[in-house]
Amino acid sequence: MATTASSRDTPATRQDPFAQYARNLAQAIFERKMSGRMPMASALNASLAAVTQSSQPQFDIKSTHEGVVPVGILGGGMAGLYAAMMLAQSGTPFQILEATDRLGGRCYTYNFPEGGEWDYYDVGAMRFPLPQDGQIGPHQRLKDLFELLKLPLFDYIYRKPDGFMYFNGVHSTIGDTEQRYKANELQVPDPYIAAGVEALCNDYINPLANLLLEDMETGGNEGWNKLKAEYDQYSTRSYLQFGYKPSEELRTKYGIPNTGLPTSVIDWLETFDKSSGWYDRALTETILEALAFGAVGPKPDWHCIQKGTSQLPQATLALAKEYAQNIPGMPSELIVMNSPVTEIAPADLEDTKSPLIVTASGNQYTFSHVISTIPLPNFAIINTDQLNISTMQRNAIRQLQYGPSIKIGMLFTHAWWKECGQVGGQSFTDLPLRTIVYPSYGEGQSSNVLISSYCWTNDAEKLGNLIGAGVDDTLNELVFRNLAAVHGLTPDDIRKYWVKTYSWNWNHNPWSGGAFAFFGPGQYEYLYDALNATAADGRLQWAGELLSVRHAWIVGALDSAWAAVMKYHYLSNRAGELDNFYAKWGTNLDWDDGSTIGGRQGGDTKGQPGPKRLPHARNLLLQHMILDNPDLVIPEL
Repeated sequence: MATTASSRDTPATRQDPFAQYARNLAQAIFERKMSGRMPMASALNASLAAVTQSSQPQFDIKSTHEGVVPVGILGGGMAGLYAAMMLAQSGTPFQILEATDRLGGRCYTYNFPEGGEWDYYDVGAMRFPLPQDGQIGPHQRLKDLFELLKLPLFDYIYRKPDGFMYFNGVHSTIGDTEQRYKANELQVPDPYIAAGVEALCNDYINPLANLLLEDMETGGNEGWNKLKAEYDQYSTRSYLQFGYKPSEELRTKYGIPNTGLPTSVIDWLETFDKSSGWYDRALTETILEALAFGAVGPKPDWHCIQKGTSQLPQATLALAKEYAQNIPGMPSELIVMNSPVTEIAPADLEDTKSPLIVTASGNQYTFSHVISTIPLPNFAIINTDQLNISTMQRNAIRQLQYGPSIKIGMLFTHAWWKECGQVGGQSFTDLPLRTIVYPSYGEGQSSNVLISSYCWTNDAEKLGNLIGAGVDDTLNELVFRNLAAVHGLTPDDIRKYWVKTYSWNWNHNPWSGGAFAFFGPGQYEYLYDALNATAADGRLQWAGELLSVRHAWIVGALDSAWAAVMKYHYLSNRAGELDNFYAKWGTNLDWDDGSTIGGRQGGDTKGQPGPKRLPHARNLLLQHMILDNPDLVIPEL
């Protein structure tokens, strides 16, 4: 990919606030461990000091599973498939066990059999905020993967000013910033109404997001340190109540008091800004969400995949198969479908180097190393009693929460919403449907499929109770009624064009247990750390979007898979091959300590200044591995 001179001259972390956040998080965890709160053997500390003081020490950690193949990948979503592709490219035999009859996990496109070429919708991931040409952003690795796979993309229309807003029985549009939708009847005081939702949200989010953006400009850590020390313990709601003070501009212009916000105002903001219950989650999640969507900082280019997001896992698997064609020891069955895992156990309880035996659908598979991309609600029900998994890791598996999400897709005889002036973009309401998404694909957005409802958090839990519950007629009538209200029509106007409904509730899906990771206040540090460590004496590790700070995005799954395969190279005594790994798959600035940074966050680093590799001395993942695995042997340097 062409890179402009300005971006080449700028360290990549300064163009990716997520990398800045993740790198500082990893460093803070590392420093906490070294402070004595987690005692380390003196010999281990000496080895670590030798690693960090040397510019490029050449060593390999002693293998824990020499001579045993293949690697087992649990789960055929994007984390598992990307890991498989990287392993195959390095000549490593592997096998994927997938619980369902479908690849892709939360990359899932449903094609209505009653419809035409463009009559589909993405039940899971559907839109991608890619960095603009010449820039580097949080989704760079995904952009590079799209180019590697040569996937055709459409421009995605994220939001338009003429999208409908229908709240408290009042019709308006997104572009109408004066309408307050009867806020006074919700006991919202007049000064807050006069300021408006957008100004208030910008007032509390922008200064916190700018702490990270300013660090990107300076190359320092002051903003992140302040964010971590003063704000990480808050939920968005508790911060707005007890930590936030309105800016002088809002106080002077609108007479807003210099105190935290009343509950009525917080509820009002949440209704328009996010989804019901969102503000009860970590404030950090809200800040990172604003950066990901470009509400603050660099503006992304929005895209969707032609023919739907399911094209991505299919193309990834095809390339993995191509890479795997001539690998010695490759299993005859590269991917085993309909094989939910029920047990993982060591082959020999007395031998910490013995392979792992994975039981799936009554069959046993022997793997030298296991990378689990299974969502944690599902991993928790697997029998792992005989594995050495730390107390903190088991606690994290139990505690980490996944956000609920539902979609209701409807096929109509024609795109009637165009007659209402809606082509791409979204409409919003406080009715149960909450968000309506118009198609951004097909020739002239010619799809006849409407995402009639896209809900998260509490809204998804409530509407999700009607999905798959045998009350389809009730659900359809609710949707017709809500769509009619938002678009100024009657239910009959909608009903007469309806053909078919296909709804999905990720929270009730037996193989996901939710849509995406959603951390609570303060959880980033200790739970993120616990699950990025290896388990089972170095033979088991986890991957998935929850192990990246890029929650809810495919790029988070890709980054976590990169980290898993990089660690595997050390654990399998193959660190000498990492130069080839970096040359093909790039470095990952989430785990780079930042000293003399070179290369970019993801993808091919050809043409970039500085090293095309992540030297051992800068590798925060390696440093954490040494601290977390005191039994690993490090040769003389």
